[in-house]
Amino acid sequence: MANDKKDYQAVLVALGGTGTATSLVNKLVKVEVATEDPKLKKALGVLISRLKAGASLRLDDVKAVKKYCEIQTSSAKPQWQILAEQHGWMPPKA
Repeated sequence: MANDKKDYQAVLVALGGTGTATSLVNKLVKVEVATEDPKLKKALGVLISRLKAGASLRLDDVKAVKKYCEIQTSSAKPQWQILAEQHGWMPPKA
């Protein structure tokens, strides 16, 4: 289960680290391509396109992505369940 939420963890590490804009873009693109989470993919796309355009990142956008990733990594649900629920799946009632 340690690798279960690696996409969210990789984003948090990338946004919390230091380095060039190019380095950050490369890290975020790697996650964007690999993730199956449509919400994360969309949010990363916004950050990546702003960075590639030479624009500065909006603090609200970065905070929103970080908060989303923090919520997902701290959730007791496995990543497959998070993704399934985004697509309308509900756990069976006991």
